[in-house]
Amino acid sequence: YAEKPPLYYYVLYASGKIQPWLKEEISFRVPSALFALALACALFATVAWLSDRKRALYASLIFVSSPLVYWQARYVQVDMVFSAFLCLSLFSFLWFFAKERTGCLYLCAVFLGGAFLTKGPLALVLTLPPMLAFSFLAKRKTPFPLLHAGAASLLFAAIVMPWYVAVYL
Repeated sequence: YAEKPPLYYYVLYASGKIQPWLKEEISFRVPSALFALALACALFATVAWLSDRKRALYASLIFVSSPLVYWQARYVQVDMVFSAFLCLSLFSFLWFFAKERTGCLYLCAVFLGGAFLTKGPLALVLTLPPMLAFSFLAKRKTPFPLLHAGAASLLFAAIVMPWYVAVYL
């Protein structure tokens, strides 16, 4: 697995070291559950902001009770961690557009970097098309901050390039 991104394996290693009293099998399952919980909380916050708390609660309950989420949150697989990073980057991008806070754009870059370091270039394939489409189709009160977008891109590159260069060059 030398060409695989390292973040998920680092998370598993850290989980085993932080929880030495648990069996390795159990401690390796904890990160998926925690990332599923983080994703459910982020979903709640985003839906509550877009609509109301009741709908946010329903959305979060439906999310955590769906069979695939239940499955992925319990097993030692990279998919829940990757999904959490992807969704958190998209939620951050949405918050950036809606609240016009550039900090959310930088947070989006960090989460996207986490997704890239979890599963590789697939993170860009799955997030950039909807982000670009939304950027062109959304009506903004102010012009798109290209300077901050460039800085966020540099932040993303600073996160992922050390691994990418070490493995592929």
